[in-house]
Parts: sequence; C-alpha cells; structure tokens
Amino acid sequence: MSKFHRVFDTQKLFRQVLDSMSYAASVKNVHSICNGCDYSMDLFKTTQAIAISLLDADTSYNVIGSKNIDEKLAMITYCRKNDIANADYIFIPNENQSELDKIISQAKIGTLIDPHLSATIIVECNSCTSGKVYRCKGPGIKETKEIKINIQSDWLDARNEKNIEFPLGVDLIFVDKNYNLLALPRTTQVERV
Repeated sequence: MSKFHRVFDTQKLFRQVLDSMSYAASVKNVHSICNGCDYSMDLFKTTQAIAISLLDADTSYNVIGSKNIDEKLAMITYCRKNDIANADYIFIPNENQSELDKIISQAKIGTLIDPHLSATIIVECNSCTSGKVYRCKGPGIKETKEIKINIQSDWLDARNEKNIEFPLGVDLIFVDKNYNLLALPRTTQVERV
C-alpha cells in the first residue's frame, strides 16, 4: 500500500471530485488515489482524502458525530469547525447516514448574489453502485441516467425542497467503503424510479 501524498494525491483526487461534479451521477472509483490515506479517523479512507483535499484555513466544516474526527481534521487541515447552518463542508460518517435528510434541511444554500457560499455535504453510504434506484437529469448528463444508492435515509425530498430555487441549494457527494464516489450537484434533478 502506498502512502497518501498530501500534494500530488490531493490534486489527483480534487480533479476526480471536480470531474464527478461536472459529469453528475457518474460513479468514480478512486482506490488508487485514496487507498493509502489513513489518518486514524472514523471515516472511510476516501472521505478522509476528500477532507484533506477540500479543507483549509479559509473554509469551515462540521462532522456529524465523532469528536475524534473533529480534532484530527482541525489539526491536519487548520480548518475551523462551524455549526451545520454555517459550515462550508458537512461530513456525515456511515453510522450517522440516517440523519442526511435533517442535515440537508439545516445546511446553507448560499444567496442569489453568492450562490457559491452554499454547503457541500459529503455522506458515507453503504454503496454507490447498488440499492434504491434514482433517475437523474441535468447538466453533464445526456438525457437521463439511472443511479443506485444504498443509504439508510429518506434524503431525496429534503434535497429537492432545498434545491428548488436555482442557483441556490446544496451539493452532495456520496462515498462508499469500496472507494467509490458519486456527486449530485444542485443542478441535477433527481427522482425515484
């Protein structure tokens, strides 16, 4: 196992996350980048690597649950913790995935002048390749695309309600233990199949 490089691997992963946001509803496997990322946090390695890649002293975050994660993230990234309503990035560990709908309803959506000041929610799920089926359409998707997400939360209604007034809304990144990530930016329309 190779060690996670804080410069080169964070750049590679950032490009994968950006690509996933640009081509919404596409599953990306980042095993080769994230397998060596282990900061002894109660998060999947991919989630840890995403945190290292996105957080810095100019951003804020919130982790649902573990104090162990909060302390390590602050120490590694110099990022500041904020409450859910004001955090730029919100991390939901696998054991708290059932809270996703509540977290979405509390997250910030930006303003009409500054829609980019919204939250990105990174949520650990059981699988990004199996589970409930959803149909997606929007920018980066040719016509429609079906995705499968195995998560213990009824998150879709909360997301659709939060993202009703474009360009306001929240972006979601789903991560599973098999190093898969799937992004659903606010521009993507999602419905149950």
